Amino acid sequence: MYRTSLEGELKLRLKLACTAAAPGEAAAAAACSLTPAVQLEADKRVVFLLSSVARALPETDEWDLSGLLVERQPVSRPTVVAWLNAAYQLVYEEDYEAQGPDEDPACSVEGLHMLLSFADAVDSTRPVLKACCSRLQSLQLHPQLGQQQVALDTNGVGYYFSPTTSKLVSQPSLIESGVTMVATPESPTEQQAAFKQQVAAQIERLLWLAYRLQLQPLVEHMHTCIQAFSIFGLSVLRGCENEVFTPRVLEAAASGVASLPGGKQMLVNSVRGEVLTLADSTASGQANLRPIGLTHLQQLPLKFDAVATCSTLGKPGVAVAVELDLFSNSVIKLGHNTFAAQLRIGPYIQ
Repeated sequence: MYRTSLEGELKLRLKLACTAAAPGEAAAAAACSLTPAVQLEADKRVVFLLSSVARALPETDEWDLSGLLVERQPVSRPTVVAWLNAAYQLVYEEDYEAQGPDEDPACSVEGLHMLLSFADAVDSTRPVLKACCSRLQSLQLHPQLGQQQVALDTNGVGYYFSPTTSKLVSQPSLIESGVTMVATPESPTEQQAAFKQQVAAQIERLLWLAYRLQLQPLVEHMHTCIQAFSIFGLSVLRGCENEVFTPRVLEAAASGVASLPGGKQMLVNSVRGEVLTLADSTASGQANLRPIGLTHLQQLPLKFDAVATCSTLGKPGVAVAVELDLFSNSVIKLGHNTFAAQLRIGPYIQ
């Protein structure tokens, strides 16, 4: 449903290319060529106010976007509507046209990437760029796992392939033992590898754009996503650092951190932290922390109850039993789960 026009509103027609054809569908492409271009009608003053490219147009009542390519693709109607929604929210505090989660590009990683790329291409104001990122809590990835497309939340849920079933599962935090099946078929090793590459590629594109456009809420959200996707031993981003932290991501982040000695590792550490084992129970005794001046009693495991304040560790406000053994077996027990006692050092870059 379109918003109600206000009295005296000046109209601007936005002409879009027909984008009905899917890649590789020649018949659909032929049909599309016979279809009139898509047109939208918006408040001219709002569009001109929030896009310098629109303001630079000659005196006209039409803005022809049919020839504009973003990421080598024509701009779709949902993308332009999402941009208009962001603009109208700033001016009118209401949407230009309602979009559900399934059709709103801002709710998918690839869709948000296209939306921000379009907003950048028409030189939108910073408030519009920020408004495009107003639905981060609903943001999902949609990679393909074999013949099945799966939806991955980006708000702190961890995903990994079960070592016993080879199925993709999710786990909301480290201390919660319950897991949820995400994809039912077993995934062979090659499918898992292809899936991880897709996840890394989608995250890389949006992370690069977040850094380049300096959208801090989006940067922080993507950092949370990367941490959650890397936290388990078989997580979907484990071993994919090079695919996520590419040269262009390094260059866009922190004003050229790629040029610094060890710049890539500094950025990875700033997002994920550097992980060090605190103690080593093997015969080599190569511990990173060896106590000096502690009695035998002081080296015994520390036992206490704690309340989680981070969703990665458990449901906030729920007490959990903790047992920290730094100097014997180098483990930490959270509830019924046992993990290697490690120290994550970071961030290094503020």
